Amino acid sequence: MLAHLSRIGLPCRPHAVEREGGPILVADAPFVTGPVLGGVHGRPFTSALVDLAASGYVEEEYFLTGTALSYSADQPLNSDGL
Repeated sequence: MLAHLSRIGLPCRPHAVEREGGPILVADAPFVTGPVLGGVHGRPFTSALVDLAASGYVEEEYFLTGTALSYSADQPLNSDGL
C-alpha cells in the first residue's frame, strides 16, 4: 500500500497510537519511491541469480526515506539479549 501511494505522489502520513498506559511514539511512515530502474547493472543490487520470472515472481528495488525510532530495554539484558 505504501508503495502504491508513493507511486501516485501521495505522502504516507503517520497516525497516533494509543495503548494502555498512554500513547506510544510513532515514527513518520517512510516515503517509498520506485521501483528503481536502470543503474550500473540494470537490475536490483542484490538480485537473485536464478530467473524468478519463470516462477511468476517479480523482483524490484525501492528506496525508503524517513526517520526511524530506536528502542531501549526497560531492564538490563542478559548476555543472550533477553
